[in-house]
Amino acid sequence: MKESASFIPFKGARDRIKRAETHSAAFAQAWNALRDAEFYEPVCHIDTDGTGTIRCLPIAGVFPEDFPMMLGEILYQLRAALDNLIYDAAILDTGSNPPKNPRSLEFPIYKTKTAFDKNASKIAPLSDKRLSVARSSKLYSLTTLQNSLPISWS
Repeated sequence: MKESASFIPFKGARDRIKRAETHSAAFAQAWNALRDAEFYEPVCHIDTDGTGTIRCLPIAGVFPEDFPMMLGEILYQLRAALDNLIYDAAILDTGSNPPKNPRSLEFPIYKTKTAFDKNASKIAPLSDKRLSVARSSKLYSLTTLQNSLPISWS
C-alpha cells in the first residue's frame, strides 16, 4: 500500500467525534442556562366594546441566535466523521492513499433504498465485509422512526 507515514486509520473520524462532543457540551451548557428563561410574554388588548384578545408573543433576544449554528456544527462534525470512515476504509481496502476518486467517497445516507442503491459507487472501493456493514446501517429506513415521532421532518 502506498501509505504516508502519518496515516493513522480512522484517527480523523475519532477527532471529529471528539470535536462534536466539545460542540455538544457547549450547546448543552447554553441550553441549560435557559432553564428559567421566559420565552414568551402575554399581551392583552381590550377593545372599547369589551372584547379583546390575549396573545403570547415571543420575547426578542431570549433565544440565542447562534443555537442553530451550534447544532449545525455538531451535526457537521458527525457527518464528516462518517465520511472519514469511508475514506480511511477505502485506503485500507484498496491499498492506495489517496484512494481512487477520493472526492466521490462518502457515507451513504439517503431517504430510500432506491437512492441508496443508486449511489452505491460512493462506497464501491470498500471490501465486501465493509460494504455489508455500510448496507446494514439501512439509514434509508429512518422513515419508520420519522413517522413515529411527533415532529415534522419536512
